[in-house]
Amino acid sequence: MKKATDRVGERHGGWTVIGVGAADASGSRTLLCLCDCGQRQHVPRGNLVSGQSTRCEACRARGRKQQHDERAAAQVGTRRGTLTITSWRRTPRGVRLGWRCDCGRTGWTPQVGGTGPGCPSCGARARGRRQTLVRHRGVAYTLEELGAMIGVTRERARQIYHQHGRAEVLRRAGLGRGGRG
Repeated sequence: MKKATDRVGERHGGWTVIGVGAADASGSRTLLCLCDCGQRQHVPRGNLVSGQSTRCEACRARGRKQQHDERAAAQVGTRRGTLTITSWRRTPRGVRLGWRCDCGRTGWTPQVGGTGPGCPSCGARARGRRQTLVRHRGVAYTLEELGAMIGVTRERARQIYHQHGRAEVLRRAGLGRGGRG
């Protein structure tokens, strides 16, 4: 194992070892290091050698902020359900994504998960509308499809499904017992 004094001049990530520090409270040796940004700090030798500490906290925070910015920029132009991500901006609370809905409305949402409140005019969310699937004889039908078979809107088909159950929706669509199929 190298002596602490032999490590002066070595580079570990963004740290350059410039001297030897005293032992810390647990008895392990610290090394005086200079970060690429110019900050000096005593770093535990084990953390430095193992790669657990590669730069100061300020540089780590800048790196996280840069990663968030890059992730947001990569999402511009992508579609999420009925929403298209059109732009991004940094705010004091983090990154926000600009979106445009198929209905023409625009808005901003936090990057986390990318869903946010969604479109207030049509109710669409960034991840798309959750579809309720009704399975019958190995075929999955959406409530929109069943509504078209019954001759009602998707919303009315959803009401029938929640009030009367799966069997009633299938019966009215002609797929269940006592129906046309």
